[in-house]
Amino acid sequence: WQTYAVGLVTWVVSFWLAGFVIRRRPAEEA
Repeated sequence: WQTYAVGLVTWVVSFWLAGFVIRRRPAEEA
């Protein structure tokens, strides 16, 4: 179950980080 847990944590961290960056840079290219 460790492999599944590591993969899930990595996905959650990536998703949270992406959302944090998007909130910190609201439509910079626009």
